[in-house]
Amino acid sequence: MRNAVAVIEVALSFVLLIGSGLMVRSFIALQHIELGFDPNHLLTFQLLGRGSPQPQARAARVREIQTRLRELGGVESVTAAALVPLAGGYSSIRWGKEDALSDPSKYQATDAQSVLPGFFETMRTPLIAGRTFTDADNAPDRKFVIVDQMLAAKAFPRESAIGKRILIRIQTPEPEWVQIIGVVAHQRVNSLAEPEHEQVYFSDGFRNYGSVNSWILRTSGDPARLAPSVRAAIGKLDPSLLIAEMQPMPVWVDHAQAGTRFSLLLIGVFGVIAALLASIGLYGVLSTFVRQRTAEIGVRMALGAAPANIFSLVVGHGLRLSAMGIGIGVIAAAVLTRVMATMLVGVKPTDTITFLAIAALFFAIAAISCWIPARRAAGLAPTVALREQ
Repeated sequence: MRNAVAVIEVALSFVLLIGSGLMVRSFIALQHIELGFDPNHLLTFQLLGRGSPQPQARAARVREIQTRLRELGGVESVTAAALVPLAGGYSSIRWGKEDALSDPSKYQATDAQSVLPGFFETMRTPLIAGRTFTDADNAPDRKFVIVDQMLAAKAFPRESAIGKRILIRIQTPEPEWVQIIGVVAHQRVNSLAEPEHEQVYFSDGFRNYGSVNSWILRTSGDPARLAPSVRAAIGKLDPSLLIAEMQPMPVWVDHAQAGTRFSLLLIGVFGVIAALLASIGLYGVLSTFVRQRTAEIGVRMALGAAPANIFSLVVGHGLRLSAMGIGIGVIAAAVLTRVMATMLVGVKPTDTITFLAIAALFFAIAAISCWIPARRAAGLAPTVALREQ
């Protein structure tokens, strides 16, 4: 029964350690996910307030805010968008090619984002083909869009998307044609862990201005230090404007990693506790094994068994129990870790490397647990051991 309990302890601990290992691999993968922009030295905030009903007045206000912020010391560039990447809440629109005119089912969903000219330069989003928006493109009569590499590959596989047209349904009941002038790298906008839609970008003027209220500043130093200057400049320009959610861009990245980080911490703590309990269980079983077989060990020594043989006897028994527990744990983990699939990033629930690494780690833990009882057994004097009979 003691042996069976030890095997079960090892199996359960192995499953938890596999879960921890998978979460560690996922967290490492999160650190290397391509964001599609450089979050360092970016300060982000929202400007809330009642805008003018006149499109041109709204456009003038945006230009004035941009000019005031550019004048601040330490600001390299200023841009704005409807939403900050990784803040979530991107609006979804439908796009299609010419066949969608006769078959509406051909339309597909994509994330839409309104931006000011200079957005991609400030975000340092790689330009793959074509060009980005200029001030001349920021007008309602300029039916130009920029798409990410995912939409370009889906709409025009094996050919350039630059100069091609797509249909969109966004402002009018009828679809309208827009021309692709640029292809940029895909930006992570909602999640680091889950696949996302393709993206299409419009200039602020495409929607008659006023759709951008999330501001992004690229700074030469610590962006947090510019927060008081930004608040003062906005307050001087218009005290009725409310600044919300002012924080450096890396904070948004940290928020996007928070769920995986918490799961890693939780499963990791349980895994460490389980491994500790399994080690104590193995130690207890082997200590009892040595105590119950002390007389037998004395006979073996009297008949010529070397201390190394006794040591191997005890360690072998402990490792056999561990191997049985790990074998059961592998089967259980292969089944149970599938429920973690939605929590994992860049790694499969049955990742071979993780299983092999945790098995090797657990064998090392088992070997340490076996060492003390085995050393005690190998150090017994034959006469003392024989008197136990």
